[in-house]
Amino acid sequence: MKICRFCTSLKINLHILAPKLKRMEENKGGQVSGDEIDLREVFKAIGQFFLNVWDFLIALIVQFRRTTINHYKLILIVTLISVLFGVWQYYRIRPFYKTSMILQSGYLNSKLLENIIDNLNQLPNTNGNSGFVETLRVAPEVAQNIIRFEAEPFITEEEVLELEKLKIKFENANISSDIAGPVLEQLTYYNRNAFEVTVFVYEPNLIGGLDSLLFNYIKSNVFVNKRIQAGRKELSERLKKLKEEQPKLDSLKTILFTYLKALSTSRREGSDNIFIGDENAIDPLSVFQKDLLHNDQVLSIEKQLFLQSDFEMIDRFTPYYKPESASISDLVRFHFSSGVILSYLIIFLLAINKWLSRKEDEIIN
Repeated sequence: MKICRFCTSLKINLHILAPKLKRMEENKGGQVSGDEIDLREVFKAIGQFFLNVWDFLIALIVQFRRTTINHYKLILIVTLISVLFGVWQYYRIRPFYKTSMILQSGYLNSKLLENIIDNLNQLPNTNGNSGFVETLRVAPEVAQNIIRFEAEPFITEEEVLELEKLKIKFENANISSDIAGPVLEQLTYYNRNAFEVTVFVYEPNLIGGLDSLLFNYIKSNVFVNKRIQAGRKELSERLKKLKEEQPKLDSLKTILFTYLKALSTSRREGSDNIFIGDENAIDPLSVFQKDLLHNDQVLSIEKQLFLQSDFEMIDRFTPYYKPESASISDLVRFHFSSGVILSYLIIFLLAINKWLSRKEDEIIN
């Protein structure tokens, strides 16, 4: 009844406002007098509209209260059943845990790693847990402990785009390259090729060594493995070449040093100056600088081969003993809310069914 009165009042208010607005439109071009437009009536109609909205809200609250009182038994029973189901679910479902490792490689991308992990997750569905045993070379009890693996990049594609935009802003701004260069380099390096691989398990104390086995499995991918081998072979050949050139540079330095020392002992016309050949003579300083550069290259390649930064594990699996699954309090809250919503949905459906039955009787009669 309240809702009907609200609709009727709304129609009356619109009927009152219509001629007022029409007169305002007709008098746009001419002089407007206070007798033709009464703003008090307009504001009164607007105020009445909001009062009707308030009455409508009150009517809804009253109807909700009445429905709750009339069907409180149904609400209590449905909610209690839902909460009991949540408690049963907590004790019936085995709690699980999760832990993550971090990989970094320029040969990996999100799609490739996702495909590798998806293929790995399909193994238990095809041949039981023996799939993990044969593929990852883990013990059977460890394979039975694994639920699934997940992988995701440290930075998403959207974040990569934001990083590129930031680079453009740095380039367009009048910022010194000495300042902007290192910042952009760090922004590009950190987490650009890093990926987080997560494992869900039932017993966190059975994950020892699983990170190394998973690391080797991802590394053994044909696409990745070929590029790792090619890159390390190239570095090894480069290092071998540099080490072969090192004795020649040492001999050249020795010859130059002996020559300069001999010149320094034979003074010309009492002068302490040293003259070395003509204009095409080799600059001794360039030879020593070349030797330093050569040594830096050797050290850099040896560092890369030692660190194996083309494919490395930044962080390992760590056993956490806080369950990732929902606690009993979380399940009780969720099922309590679900039970209340379900009970009111049942009441609504019963009311709809009752209304349809009444309409059906009216049509028949």
